[in-house]
Amino acid sequence: MMMDVQYMPTEFDVLLTDVSSKDLHHDISKRLSKLYLSDITDDNINTTKGIIWGPNNRVFVAMVVRMGSKAKYVHFLVDTGSPNTYICQEVFTSFGKMIANPNNTVSLHINNKPLTVLQSPEKSHFEDVNILGTTFMKTFNSVLNVDFGEETVTLTTHD
Repeated sequence: MMMDVQYMPTEFDVLLTDVSSKDLHHDISKRLSKLYLSDITDDNINTTKGIIWGPNNRVFVAMVVRMGSKAKYVHFLVDTGSPNTYICQEVFTSFGKMIANPNNTVSLHINNKPLTVLQSPEKSHFEDVNILGTTFMKTFNSVLNVDFGEETVTLTTHD
């Protein structure tokens, strides 16, 4: 899938001073009942459960990222203001991958759906956080239900 980018995606930023890799590994993993970067064998998932987390009510989902023969749970901040999906260097490292040029796109699978992603820009406010952007949701006819009262999230994709 080719990206039609109207801005420099490596210059994109989101002010995320309240979320870090430590949160993804601990509190968010606990609330999602999925250990961040843990291995998984079944990646045929169409419905993803999520949470509303933190004082700024951030929407997070645990999705399965597959690179080659390996698949892992990766926690994403759902950002309807970002057209692109970004994956942080820590995730690439957990798969044994190093991105030589962070400006390049990477093809992989998220919940068994093929997608082209970017690395979270270095020195951005979200360099150690993963962002699920609207291109994924639009491409796979997704339905995002956010229940702020119950603090639950459901993301369903369709082919």
